[in-house]
Amino acid sequence: MAVCIPFDVHTTLEPIQIKSGDTGIQPYGTYLASGSCEIQEVGTGQVRVIASTSCYRISDTVIADIYLESKEGGYWWTVTYKEGSGSNTNYVYTSKDVAVKRGQYYRARGSHIVKKGSTTETAGTVSGSMYID
Repeated sequence: MAVCIPFDVHTTLEPIQIKSGDTGIQPYGTYLASGSCEIQEVGTGQVRVIASTSCYRISDTVIADIYLESKEGGYWWTVTYKEGSGSNTNYVYTSKDVAVKRGQYYRARGSHIVKKGSTTETAGTVSGSMYID
């Protein structure tokens, strides 16, 4: 299992403080409480990518999109993604199982968005890489 690190965090109201931890990022916004992503090997040539977004309060829209990326030519490329969203909630979880080519590095990237009225808070996470042999 790979652990996520923050790569982009901002809000439309005020800067969010970032606290790195084992489960991903934890920006302390008005609504956005935390976001995480991970990649797991679940079988021969199979991975599962997971993202979740948590809020301090019930929000109008909560999004946890998950992307599977592979490394080719020194760059990370999106292989596939899955959108996850909920309305009038404080938590969204998204996962996707994917058959992958062996002999490559893969990682997960999460996009975390919370909307409440005219406020939008966003954050991103990225996991460490995993070699699939």
